[in-house]
Amino acid sequence: MIRFQCETAVAQVAAEVMLFHDAQKTWISAPGVPTNQPSCVQILQHNQQQTFRIIATRQEDGSLIMNCRIHPRFKYHAARPNFHQWRDDLKQVYGLCFASDQDAQAFQQRMDWSISVLQQLQQQMTNGEYHCPGAAGGGNNLMSELMQTINRKKNAQAQRDSQDNKSNISNGSADSGTSSSSEIRPPPPPATSASSAAPAVKKWEPVKTNGIVNGIAAAAPESPKTHRKAPSASSISTPQDAAGNTVSPEFLERFRADLMAEVKEEIARAKQDIIDVIRQELQRR
Repeated sequence: MIRFQCETAVAQVAAEVMLFHDAQKTWISAPGVPTNQPSCVQILQHNQQQTFRIIATRQEDGSLIMNCRIHPRFKYHAARPNFHQWRDDLKQVYGLCFASDQDAQAFQQRMDWSISVLQQLQQQMTNGEYHCPGAAGGGNNLMSELMQTINRKKNAQAQRDSQDNKSNISNGSADSGTSSSSEIRPPPPPATSASSAAPAVKKWEPVKTNGIVNGIAAAAPESPKTHRKAPSASSISTPQDAAGNTVSPEFLERFRADLMAEVKEEIARAKQDIIDVIRQELQRR
């Protein structure tokens, strides 16, 4: 099938289709078409996928002799007022020889319009807001309704998230006035620091020096190890939040788990939205 039922011809003209032969460095007629024989050239727009292509068929039997995809970076060049050319995805150069300058100008205007539509769609996709323009025949289509529904749900979800954030901020400020840093349990000291530190000597215990027990601790020379102090909880570096409160590893692990659960829930919700819209559209058709 040369033309699908969901495609609309936005331009149609009679012109001679030519190809540039790289080896011979010259223009030749399209395969199967006599020289100086015009063909039917059309620009087709897909009403659902919002894509464009340019095709050419022989006037005698309607056989397809050219089929090129039009993309946002499509370079359509008017070499002369009545001769236009371009290069397809396979680097093959095509040319159209029009019967009059008026036909060539009208066809170029429709080609420029098609390229501009594709560029706008690409820009909308980049910005995250895709709105399919109406096809040449008018009317909505599945893709446009799908994207519009998804955009509406995204905006509604963003508003709900904004309200939730404001509520959390207000609740957090109220809680900060009643809670204290002592309620947050600090993490245990590192094992290496505790094992390397020697137990502190009690003042009432005798101190051994060179194997002799001296009951007077202040007068006897003391071992350097006996007076090493164990690291206190305040001297060990622990994670703290913005308010200066100590954050425990349990709290960080719980926060990470909650964050991953929210991300998975958001992805599942987006998938379900797409499935619901497609199911509704299929039931309506």
